[in-house]
Amino acid sequence: MPEQEQTEAEQLRDDKRAVALKNLKAEHLVNLAVAYHAQSENSGYGKADNDAVQKYLYANSLSPASILGEDGNEHTLIEKTLAESRQDGKAYTGQVSEYGLIKSAARIIQDSLKVIKVNDVLELLGSDVMISGDYNDKYVSDLMESEDDDVKTVAKVLMGGYINHVVSKKVAEALGKRADDAKSGLENLVK
Repeated sequence: MPEQEQTEAEQLRDDKRAVALKNLKAEHLVNLAVAYHAQSENSGYGKADNDAVQKYLYANSLSPASILGEDGNEHTLIEKTLAESRQDGKAYTGQVSEYGLIKSAARIIQDSLKVIKVNDVLELLGSDVMISGDYNDKYVSDLMESEDDDVKTVAKVLMGGYINHVVSKKVAEALGKRADDAKSGLENLVK
């Protein structure tokens, strides 16, 4: 590949990575993705967990729910989900459901994980572990496309582990807020 084409391809890849990192750091988008993962049948989370997620994460995340698109422009999640649901791309033919919104948010998070580097994933987790030379500064998508099945497995585990960590942490956060509200309610009762 000629040097200029390689530089343009690298720039495009860096641009996509920057967009993905902004999406992965967008709390409202992450909260909606957590709602999707926590409510799924085999998630291991129960009704109390989901009630807390719905009240403290989901409901508060709908109004500001915007994402940074690959074009570098900000779009609302509802706008994006509506556009994707249109019949033959025709305006006013789309339908959006609550489930569609949280599923779209989860897909954006999943797709964003694919275009960032292994280092980015660990940084988002708050880890400061030294990454081995085999994975240092490598894109997750490159690991996924590897000929080596062990490397592909690392990519899958990295993405799945990231999502499990974020969902667990956010569900715990929602339960903590519910506990704080219960305490506050009791304190107000006896004031």
